Amino acid sequence: MAPCLQERTGAGPTLISTLLLVFAAAGILGNFATAAALTKALRPTVLGVLAALALSQLLMPVLGPWTPGAFIVLAIWGLTYGGVPVALQTWLFHSDPEAANENGSGMFVATFQSSIAVGSLLGAVMVYASGTRTAMYAGAALATAALALTAFVAQRAGAQTPADAEGA
Repeated sequence: MAPCLQERTGAGPTLISTLLLVFAAAGILGNFATAAALTKALRPTVLGVLAALALSQLLMPVLGPWTPGAFIVLAIWGLTYGGVPVALQTWLFHSDPEAANENGSGMFVATFQSSIAVGSLLGAVMVYASGTRTAMYAGAALATAALALTAFVAQRAGAQTPADAEGA
């Protein structure tokens, strides 16, 4: 995010730190908000979090050059990104309660952290090769692909859970 904020927003170190603080604070709120929403509607919440994540990444190159726009986008991005692990882990363990053991939980965390590391590496390569705008659009495309794949899996899973039916 810092290279994008430097390049697109023209942000210096103080503004970047402030924007990243907004992102982090929104992430904490997103964690709790997503947990609350999941109790009412599991699948719609999972899909909504992924859709908002894709949208925020898509909007960063558009609204990011405007400082208030960067604040708004990073708040939405942080809110949704904070909800992603809660949403996906809840859905996974609700779908397969046997996976909700030490091995399943550990595997989920390892996979999620590995994905962050690989994404960071590929994002950095893309920023240096093609610029921050391309990297943001690539992130939006990957988030959209994750949304499409998750929607496909949810559709194939069949009947909704009782929590989904109540919240749908």
